Amino acid sequence: MVKQNVGRSIPVGLRRRMRRGFSLVELGIVIAVIAVLAAVVIFGRGFISAARITKAVDAANTARKAASTFAGTSGGAFRPNANSQLQVLSDRGLLPPVAAGAWTVSGDPNSPDAIAVTGLFLGQSLRGTQNSNVIRLTIVFPSITMAQDYMSSVQNDNNFATGNVVNVACTAAGGANAATVQSCFWL
Repeated sequence: MVKQNVGRSIPVGLRRRMRRGFSLVELGIVIAVIAVLAAVVIFGRGFISAARITKAVDAANTARKAASTFAGTSGGAFRPNANSQLQVLSDRGLLPPVAAGAWTVSGDPNSPDAIAVTGLFLGQSLRGTQNSNVIRLTIVFPSITMAQDYMSSVQNDNNFATGNVVNVACTAAGGANAATVQSCFWL
């Protein structure tokens, strides 16, 4: 039987280093990498939220175009309807498919983080002295902040209907603490 000395097979410098642990430079590099990854995660959330709000604004524009096309095919006007016309516009191929009465704009439809258009009402109202078509969208957001950001974005639109819109119940938001928003646009 041959006796081996395990300690001699490892070089002396490496053996000392293994006992010593990490150097301050190595620890500093690890901490810097962790800080960079944390910054990416923190700032990345803001970009994701902004992208989701942009999708909601784009959905409002898509719904306006679909309603305008629908009005054009029905003689330039449409009759007010008490029910949401999401399904009607979806069945005509003017909007993406609607499931369970809602058009999911962003996120998984079964997730509480989804942004969904739950109502689309078409009507007519006076705009100045002319009778004009108006659309009211009801959009559900996962947070109040996102709802407020959406309203800030759409209020800059020239076709955003402000104030009282006759014959169409239109509120700027469902309340100060609501994540459900109703926004009206002239077509």
